This record gives sequence, structure tokens and C-alpha cells, in this order.
Amino acid sequence: MPLDIAAGILLSLLVANLFHAYASAGFILLGIAFALFPDIDGLLSFAPGVTDHRSLPHYPLVETILAIAVTLIWGNQIGLLFVLCVFFHLLHDTFFFGWGVRWLWPLSNTAISIFHDKDGKITRDILYLTDENKTSIRAAYKTDDWFKRLYLRPSYLSLIEYPAFLISLVILVAHFLR
Repeated sequence: MPLDIAAGILLSLLVANLFHAYASAGFILLGIAFALFPDIDGLLSFAPGVTDHRSLPHYPLVETILAIAVTLIWGNQIGLLFVLCVFFHLLHDTFFFGWGVRWLWPLSNTAISIFHDKDGKITRDILYLTDENKTSIRAAYKTDDWFKRLYLRPSYLSLIEYPAFLISLVILVAHFLR
């Protein structure tokens, strides 16, 4: 999550620069919201009848349709911000940690996870999670207390995400001070 927030900040600044516009606080907050948007299904998974994190908001085709709608409604600048932030999130969820993304949905329900974490180490594994095998793969790669182990103590993930987040904050402060 800190890496997604950092991406939202940095991509907001990049898109504003590409459009020769000032990146307001609201625009940067919008970038952060877009970068976190696919995880709305994680929040919704607590609702009755919703069972799975990594559902529709994690499907590239769904996000492509949303990107077209966002662009048509709010224009190219907001549309590009949406595309960059959301697809960064999907790439981030494909590599290293998490249960992958269904890149070929609706043609395939297989989620792909590359270099998946196992026992706190990055593997060379490429996981293809299907409805038939996801339970056994999740059992083999399960990380107990994953949040605590990966975010609250030094880990490969925290050593990437926290510095990226701090760098994005420094760049953000510099942006508003100029």
C-alpha cells in the first residue's frame, strides 16, 4: 500500500507536468485514490455476499472500460492519471506479493503472480491460480501475519515500499514549496 500511495503522488506530478498544469492537492489526492482504487474489493469483501479480494476491480478489462469512461467524462488529463495509477497497482499486485491479477479475463479466470513471496523470500515462481488450484497454492504460499511480517518489520517489501513512500513525500513537499 505505501508503494501504491507513492505511485499515486508521483504519477499525479508526472501527469500534471505532461499537461503543463499545476498539480493541486486535490489532483494529487485523486491520483492516490486511483492508485488504491482496485483494492476497493478488499473493503467490499467484508460485506455480505462479497467473497473475494482481487475481484472485478482487479480485472484489467474492467479497468480499461472504466478508464474510457473516466476519460470521456473528465478528459484526457484525469483519464491518463487513472490509467497510469490503476495499471501500476495491477502490475504491483502481479509481482512479488499477493494472489495475482486475471490479465486475460474474461477469456481466462487464471490469475498470474510472478516472483511470489514464500516464507519471506522472493521466489522465481510464477503462479497460475485457477478456481481449481487456488486453495492448494494459497496453502503452500500462505504467510501468517503477512501484514505484520511484511510491513511492520524489515522485509524485502518494506525495504522497497517505505523508501519509495518517503521519497514521494519529499518530492511532494518540494513541489508545494516552490
